[in-house]
Amino acid sequence: MPPTVLLVDDDAASVAACTKLLVREGCRVLTASSGTQALACVVRDHPDLAVMETRIGLESGLEYLSRMKALDASLHVILYTDQACYRDDFTSWLADAYLLKRRDAGALQNAIREFASGHALAPAHE
Repeated sequence: MPPTVLLVDDDAASVAACTKLLVREGCRVLTASSGTQALACVVRDHPDLAVMETRIGLESGLEYLSRMKALDASLHVILYTDQACYRDDFTSWLADAYLLKRRDAGALQNAIREFASGHALAPAHE
């Protein structure tokens, strides 16, 4: 069974690009454009992995990261953001990886492949 990945981002272009990459990697993709939607997906769909932005509109993705982990401690999370400033926030350390968005999504693709193959995600931030 392919891993189910919850993609949490309010940027439609980023969601489209990440969805394409995740589908190509054989993942089942769920999307949420708000923290509230993400929490509902965690409860309803029990994803294996969440790939999420640190800011979702006016909401703090880090706050929702904490709440998602409280609902499901086994949920793996990759913070995938264009903002490096949250890297030192202790809440970001709940994530399995902190990756910066790049023009080529090689780091995200490698992390997804590691996860899908059953390997633990490298805890070190990029």
